[in-house]
Amino acid sequence: MSGFTEAGSACMGTEGLLARVAAGGEDGAPHIAPVGFYAIDVTGMGDATFALWGQYALGFDHEASSFFHFTAEAAGEDGGLQPMYGIGGEQQLDESVLGHLSGYRGTRPVLRAGNAAHRQDQHDVWGSLLDSVYLHAKSRDHLPEFAWPLLKRPVEAAIDHWHQPDHGIWEIRGQPSTSPRPS
Repeated sequence: MSGFTEAGSACMGTEGLLARVAAGGEDGAPHIAPVGFYAIDVTGMGDATFALWGQYALGFDHEASSFFHFTAEAAGEDGGLQPMYGIGGEQQLDESVLGHLSGYRGTRPVLRAGNAAHRQDQHDVWGSLLDSVYLHAKSRDHLPEFAWPLLKRPVEAAIDHWHQPDHGIWEIRGQPSTSPRPS
């Protein structure tokens, strides 16, 4: 899985950038969470489009290309498209508490490494993958031959499953729903 290992630093850098933006900048979260923090050791398919766009917009073409290949390789694996993968391409992302680590301003524990949502059905990942393919093709003025099957699979999955309940982009724990909002 050379694409996974080669793209590891691009994924970690992009996810770290996204985490800082979501947390309010380099100074961390605007408030202390009462129960701890989550470790970022996964890359979400829903974030892939934003990561690619940011890398291309900032001129990091090599990193964007590596991240696209990481995304394409993950999406090409058998067993369907997961909502997230480990930064090394891992498909199994079991959660564990990291009690020996502290989070922002010493908050303990770091609640989670991994993410059980990797097992969820999230129909939005199909569109995210298509967006990523589009961005990559637009930035390169062509679509690599290996990417064509990536276009067919999510479209067929959407046609077959759009009416079925899923966990949605909110990664709600519990039963899948057809509601687009968390309950």
